[in-house]
Amino acid sequence: MRSAIRAARSVGIFLILAGVGLALDGFVGAGSAVFVAAVILADLPRRHVGLAGVIALALTPLAVLVQGLPDDNEVSALFVTDAMIAHHLVFVGFALLASWVVMDVRASLGETITELPSDPEDPMPKPLALAVIGVVAALAVVASVAVVRV
Repeated sequence: MRSAIRAARSVGIFLILAGVGLALDGFVGAGSAVFVAAVILADLPRRHVGLAGVIALALTPLAVLVQGLPDDNEVSALFVTDAMIAHHLVFVGFALLASWVVMDVRASLGETITELPSDPEDPMPKPLALAVIGVVAALAVVASVAVVRV
C-alpha cells in the first residue's frame, strides 16, 4: 500500500512538473520533464540529467551564432523572438540542471529514496568534468566577444 501511495505521489509530481514545463515553454518544456522521468525510470545515474542541462546551455551561444548576429540597425525585440532555438535550449538547460540539483540534494539529506538511483561511488571523471567546464567557458567567451562587437 505504501508503494502505491509513493507511486501515485510520483506520478502527480511528474504531471505537475510536465504541466508547468508545458505552460512555460510548450512541448519543449514538457519534454524536459519527460527526459527526467525517462532517466529515473531507466535507472540511469542522476548526473545524466545535469550533464544534459549543461550541454543544452553550452549549445545556446552556438545557436545564436549560427542564426547570425544582427547589425546595429537590426537590434530589436524581433531578434529575441526570432531566436527561439536558443530560448528553448536555455529553458531546457536550466530546467534539467534544477531537476538534477533537487534530486541530488534530496538524496544527500539522508532521506530514504527508493525511486531515485544512487551513484555516489560513480562520480564524473575529473578529465570529463574539466572538459565540460572548459567548453562552457570557451563558448561563454566567444558569445561575450560577439555581443561586445555588435
